[in-house]
Amino acid sequence: MEILRNIEFVVAKSKYVSIDIDAMEPLLDKISKNILSSNSINTFKNKYFENKSSFAEALFIFACVNFCFWNKDDWKIKTTNGEFLSRTEAMEYCVYSWCNDGGNASEIIERLTYSKFVNDLQGGHGLQFLKERWQYLKFGQKILNEKYKGSFVYLVDASGNDAIRMLNILIIDFPFFNDVTLYRGRLISFHKKAQVLVSSINKLYAENKILNSDKLTSFSDYRLPQLLRYYGILVYNSELSDLVDNLMYVDKGSKQEVEIRASCLWAIELMKQILYMNYNVNIKSTEIDSLLWSYSRQIKNIKMHHRTPTTFY
Repeated sequence: MEILRNIEFVVAKSKYVSIDIDAMEPLLDKISKNILSSNSINTFKNKYFENKSSFAEALFIFACVNFCFWNKDDWKIKTTNGEFLSRTEAMEYCVYSWCNDGGNASEIIERLTYSKFVNDLQGGHGLQFLKERWQYLKFGQKILNEKYKGSFVYLVDASGNDAIRMLNILIIDFPFFNDVTLYRGRLISFHKKAQVLVSSINKLYAENKILNSDKLTSFSDYRLPQLLRYYGILVYNSELSDLVDNLMYVDKGSKQEVEIRASCLWAIELMKQILYMNYNVNIKSTEIDSLLWSYSRQIKNIKMHHRTPTTFY
């Protein structure tokens, strides 16, 4: 896959981040013994949705707005029953409220006014890129109307239930999914949000096998590098450590940011290979990602993740 070839190039040239394979053993042991678990997509679905097609439409809407929840103050919302939710859970709740009256993705977005959007996100206080999220919803609606009869399910069908074809449709037709950057003169692609969406559809349509889902990579964002650094798998040099530990911004598209994301992704690929060869565990990169992402949220007193303001993750 082109993503991995370019990621390998970054890892080979990396100045700020290195990978310690020996430090992987504790996490590999947890995975091989089924100590870790993840059901984030099923939790989202079972909490709010009964119909598979309705949830698929909601997943597209969620993908349009699912990025960069951190800030100086964590973004939080208060639900109608008085519960406070933050980050991913807060956005899931908002998406559910928008989808509550049914319809395809285009119809749902059409009903959603900007004032309701802002009000539901409670003014966006603590939430970056509020306007960009709205723009992505409206552009996503426009393309769905023009090419896919307003429906994300129709797009899934148009892909022939092929993960790579679906991924290519997303990054070509919806530029806000085209997560690429230049590194030492070479174009590096991650496509985090698009791959998360395709992987979510794969889990949702489990009994109707999505082809080539094993060719998806892990999703390089904030939490995974944070966890891998906590375990000593990702090692930052002193310059990058100072930036991250002092809560300074790591610039989008900088060598530091690209090396963090690429090294994280490559470390997951190495873990997948070691699990297969040494532990007789056959597992997808996306499955390792899901397990580790869920596990990372359980760890207390973990150092802050790198802070890169971006709409890509």
